[in-house]
Amino acid sequence: MAVGEVVGFIRVILGFIAIGSRWVALRDRNFGLVDCLVCWALTGGALALALACWDALSSHGDPYARLLPLLGLLALLPLCAGMLVVAVSFLVLGLIQLKSVRIAVLGGAALALLAQGLGGWGAIKSDLVDRGATRQEGAEWALESGAAQREDCERHSKSSSFRDGCTEQLRRMGSGNPMQDRARERFERVERGPG
Repeated sequence: MAVGEVVGFIRVILGFIAIGSRWVALRDRNFGLVDCLVCWALTGGALALALACWDALSSHGDPYARLLPLLGLLALLPLCAGMLVVAVSFLVLGLIQLKSVRIAVLGGAALALLAQGLGGWGAIKSDLVDRGATRQEGAEWALESGAAQREDCERHSKSSSFRDGCTEQLRRMGSGNPMQDRARERFERVERGPG
């Protein structure tokens, strides 16, 4: 790494510390764990609202139903970015100054690793990693694969948006569709086995 890159990285870290220090100076009291926890909780809430808006935006097919989540998302993105900068600056400042913040960060990391080891993040990871995670892709998969039942959709993807799109397409196709009838017959033959 070049010296300029290292200096730039140090300037970013010092900038985060300066943001946290200015906030503490405005508060006119000592910086503590409560300041960090309140800031992190507010940042997490804003990020959760932004993700809920994103999920609502991606799950609706009607453009008018998508308008309100889009406006909410556009309003929340700058707020989340600003709060994230303050939360990171509090994290850096807290790690430097406070033992209680160090313990809280290590405890949070241990809980996250424990939840990861127990498979608690599986549904979240499948929504983020699964390529077939949108309603549109679920509906297209139902048409192309000849899926006959809701269980087919659930076996193919763990993403709730994908499953909703797939089951909606199955409901739209209804009975009397020759492709669906053939797919249902093939599925039942496979389920019965040879004989």
